[in-house]
This record gives sequence, C-alpha cells and structure tokens, in this order.
Amino acid sequence: EAEKQILDLKSTVRQEKEQHQAALRLLEEHRKEGDGKTSELQEELDQLSGQLEEKEEDMMQIQFDMVSVKNQLNEQAQLFSDNMQELQEGRLELAEKDDRLQRAVKRQEELV
Repeated sequence: EAEKQILDLKSTVRQEKEQHQAALRLLEEHRKEGDGKTSELQEELDQLSGQLEEKEEDMMQIQFDMVSVKNQLNEQAQLFSDNMQELQEGRLELAEKDDRLQRAVKRQEELV
C-alpha cells in the first residue's frame, strides 16, 4: 500500500512538473510575443517621430520662406512708393518748365 502511495505521489509530482514546464513554455511564448509587439510599436513610434520631425522642418522652412516673401513685398512696395514720389515730382517739374517755356514763347512772339 505504501508503495502504491509512493507511485501515486511520484505520478502526481511528474504531472505537476509537466504542467509547470508547460506553463513556463506558455509564459516564455507570451513574453516573446510581447517583445515582438513592443519592437513593432517601437519601430512605428520611431517612424512617426521621424515623420513629425520632417513636418516640423517643413513648417519652419515655410515660415522662413513666408518671412522672406513678406520682406521682398515690403521692399517692392517701398520702391514703388519711392518711384511714384519721384514721378510726381518729375511731373510737377515738367509742368513748371512747360509753363515757363510757353511764357517765353509768348514773349518772344510779342517781341517779334
């Protein structure tokens, strides 16, 4: 009877050992799956971070370009304003010269 109990006990221990080893295998497989998913997520995160950095660089470049265009536009507007002022002054000067010339022609005709 004691021998049967020992055999039953050994059988129970063997079964528990097998179950324990099976549980360890499942746990290891689950850990590997988790590691794989973590690795995939890390790769995706790295890729998204790189894309975000590119977008930020693009946005900064666009802002620099906008400032440059704004400065050029301001310079062109100032140049246009300066040219209009000079044109107006030239017109006034030309009108004055034309008036003096017409008076000089009239005097000359009166003298002749």
